[in-house]
Amino acid sequence: MDQQTWASVPWSIESHGSTAVFHKHEVPYTANANALQNMDIWIPVPSTTAQERPSPESMPETSGVWVIYVHGGAWRDPLVTSSSFSSTVSHLATSHPLTKIAGFASINYSLSPRTHNPKDPDYTDDPSRQAKHPDHITDVLTALAYLQAKAKFSDNYILLGHSCGATLALQVIMSRSEWNASSKVAKPIAVVGLNGLYDMPTLIREPGEKHAHLQGVYETFTRLAFGDDERVWEEISPISVGDWEGEWKGKLVVLVQSKEDSLVPYRQLVDMKDKLEKSRGKGLVVSEMEAGGDHNDLWKEGERLAEIVTEVVVKLGC
Repeated sequence: MDQQTWASVPWSIESHGSTAVFHKHEVPYTANANALQNMDIWIPVPSTTAQERPSPESMPETSGVWVIYVHGGAWRDPLVTSSSFSSTVSHLATSHPLTKIAGFASINYSLSPRTHNPKDPDYTDDPSRQAKHPDHITDVLTALAYLQAKAKFSDNYILLGHSCGATLALQVIMSRSEWNASSKVAKPIAVVGLNGLYDMPTLIREPGEKHAHLQGVYETFTRLAFGDDERVWEEISPISVGDWEGEWKGKLVVLVQSKEDSLVPYRQLVDMKDKLEKSRGKGLVVSEMEAGGDHNDLWKEGERLAEIVTEVVVKLGC
């Protein structure tokens, strides 16, 4: 734990109706962090204490489960960041009891370039925008290890991911020795995939009629993130796991996919759910929850995502 990185960002107080939360914005989770190796953290203000900011070095004492979010954006969109979870936190604070939630975190991670062409306006030589696998998952694992060391919640957390963030969330519970830092991370008790990508080869080769026009886009961002070796596309896909009981002793996987999603086929959920149900251990529950709207509406609006978080907390009996 690098105490200096934690103390480098002060706590602020946010009011959401009658509820207040402490907030740290873009806390670096590694020494010499690049511009995207950081995360946002929200802690409910205990009702028994005055709403005074804790010292920058301290973590407010709370009890309950942590909720940690990994944003999407095809591993490359600089406009989708840790702040995309803010709306959900606000809905949770105003409409749902936070007594069972110890804190929230939303993780930024290094992104891949948006194009292969250095002359393209979207190309950048910023080190935080030159990520190649396993950089993305290594960043997420590093962030989790950092926060677990600071908040000491071990495996008592729910890991949510949207779109490629769902890929990353499930990769956290995949055992891959080549993904650095994985041995330092306690895996979550539950994972929630939101409009997620779970099978990259099928997404590219068989996107379905509704999404066929995006086949080139799928292949482009996959090559930018994972390179040209198609065997790697299969290895990094959560659907490739044959024995989930051997990978993870978690309690719950929830998959959420809007059938109105214009960017991700519903088949991604169907195939992933089928694979999980066939290869899960006896103690693991796999379920599906409904969501409507287009691909990004879940996190942009936040209301339905807040409901999903609450339902998962209840399912776990936290």
